[in-house]
Amino acid sequence: MANKNKLRAIRSIRLDDDILYAEEVIAKHLVCRVKTLQAWRHRGGGPTYIKIGRLVRYRGLDVNQWTAARSRRSTSEALPEDAA
Repeated sequence: MANKNKLRAIRSIRLDDDILYAEEVIAKHLVCRVKTLQAWRHRGGGPTYIKIGRLVRYRGLDVNQWTAARSRRSTSEALPEDAA
């Protein structure tokens, strides 16, 4: 059984601003599960997304801006109101 506290190597994915990405790609980029993205959408948090019929897509620019808005220098800094 693998140690749950074992550090994982994280490979960052560069997101181009104008490309639409599937939720699986964004989940890898944010190092979270697709279910987490779905929960954020349901609650109204997370990055802005686009619905095309039944498809959910994320624009690279929106994800990059959402991530940048969460940068903090201290734990005492407040998060944005829509923080998921």
